[in-house]
Amino acid sequence: MAEPRFFPPPPPETLLEILDLLGIGFYRSDLEGRIHCINACGAACFGLTPEAIQAGFRTRDFDSGSYDHEVIRRQVESEGFASFSTTARRADGSDFVVQSSIRRLDDAEGRFAGYEGVFRDVTEDARLCREQVRLLEEVRAANARLRKMSLLQDRLLSALAHDLVTPPVVMQGFSELLLKGRVDGE
Repeated sequence: MAEPRFFPPPPPETLLEILDLLGIGFYRSDLEGRIHCINACGAACFGLTPEAIQAGFRTRDFDSGSYDHEVIRRQVESEGFASFSTTARRADGSDFVVQSSIRRLDDAEGRFAGYEGVFRDVTEDARLCREQVRLLEEVRAANARLRKMSLLQDRLLSALAHDLVTPPVVMQGFSELLLKGRVDGE
C-alpha cells in the first residue's frame, strides 16, 4: 500500500481537545479513504477509538449506503470543499445522521492528495426536525378541519336565522291582514 505523496502533520492537540469539547469530529484521510487523523469525539461518533480507526478503517467503512462518494469527491476536487448531511454507520451497525464539511488537501505540487473535514452527529436535530414537520402537518390538517366546520356553522346559523325569522314575519303579516279586514278570520 503506497503512502500518500503528501500529508500535513496532525493538528495541535489543543485544537483537537477544543473540537472534542464542542462535540465536533475532525479527520484527515488520503484519496483512498485511509484515515490518518481523527479526534476522540469523531471516533466516538462511530463507536470506536481514534487508534482503532487509524489502524485500518477507511471512510467508506462508515457509509450506510445513502452517501455518494463520487459526487462529493468531484465537488471537493473542483470547488475545494463540500458541505452535506447524510446517514453514516457506527461500528455496531446502527445508523446516525451526520453533518459534514470537508475540504481538499493538496500535496506540495498542488495535486489533490486527500480530505480534511469536520463533522457532528445531528441525529437528534434531524429527529426534532422530522417531529416539527409532522406536528406542522397535523396543525395544518386541524386548521383545514376547523375552516370546514366554521363554514358549516355559518351555513347552519344562516339557515336557522331564516327559519326563526320567517314564521313570526308570516304571523305578523297575517295579523295585519286580519286587523285590516282583508282576510276572513274564520
